[in-house]
Amino acid sequence: MSLAAHEPGDAVVQPMVDAAVGYLKGTADGTWEQETLIGYALLKAGMPKDDPRVVRSVNKVVKRINEGLAGNDPSSTYAPALAVMLLCEVDDKAFRPQIQACLDLLASRQIENGGFAYYQQTIADVSQTQYACLAFWTADRHDFQVNPNIGKRALEYLVRSQSPDGGYSYQGMIINDNRVTPSMSAGGGGTLYIIAAWLGYGEDEAAVRRRPEEEGLPRSVRLVVVDESGQPQGRAGGKKIEINEGALRSAQGRSNGWFNNNFSVRIAGEWQYYYLYGYERFASFVEASSGKVDASPQWYDDGVEFMRGQQAANGSFDSQADQGQGEPASIHTAFAILFLVRSTK
Repeated sequence: MSLAAHEPGDAVVQPMVDAAVGYLKGTADGTWEQETLIGYALLKAGMPKDDPRVVRSVNKVVKRINEGLAGNDPSSTYAPALAVMLLCEVDDKAFRPQIQACLDLLASRQIENGGFAYYQQTIADVSQTQYACLAFWTADRHDFQVNPNIGKRALEYLVRSQSPDGGYSYQGMIINDNRVTPSMSAGGGGTLYIIAAWLGYGEDEAAVRRRPEEEGLPRSVRLVVVDESGQPQGRAGGKKIEINEGALRSAQGRSNGWFNNNFSVRIAGEWQYYYLYGYERFASFVEASSGKVDASPQWYDDGVEFMRGQQAANGSFDSQADQGQGEPASIHTAFAILFLVRSTK
């Protein structure tokens, strides 16, 4: 444990981020799927949209989408989901056709039980479901018309897939997969909150979309727009569909309880930094929902201290366990950046 709590941008964290960014900027182009994550991480780290490395990522992603996404290419939800997040971050109007193409592909990957699966597979998994829902939530925040039934069905899948103690496994209890892990518990638990915000059931102020006329006003101030008869008009971003709110709140509570009992920064097995970014996302949504904002939460401080001992001299992050997963260090480094900068917050 450190003597002083860490925050994004402080004298310990910022040099780590700068070194990781420097590493990514020096890497050769990866596949278009890899470039969705690399470009997104660089933007979240504060790189300008016209940075040459960011431009290279965006151009490769846009070129691939323009060539047409269909069938088994890509087979998973990760690339189109991250492409939505990247392009919304860059310019949600200029890249509207490409974003919509990715949203359409993602919608086609939702299977009958509400989860998301690989192309032509009949078994969904929590990992792909979390990224698909993250993309739909992002698109909804950028004023894309997203069918709320997609979120409702995904929520029902996640409620059924949760283990009795609140954790999640890769394919969920819906098919009796009992291999609960921290990374899937962060992914599933965080997605409960993401869907709540998307469908208008978020409990935080950020879940309520502000009108243009409200920009610059205190967060507690809301303008009421009335029609000709004097009746208040509905607010964009309100509840979009009826859901079982009791089941949602119970599932959120179980998820919180699981991490109260099981949280650890270091995990056994692969995908250490994928997990840390997933936990940052989970914790940020929980924090926003509770209204209890802690600039230096213990979990972040512990994560920074762990990562200080893991960063290579060239700025990259990797691990022996992760090296066998077929992804280059640039992918793990991008996930590490997203944790360090508190990208969800």
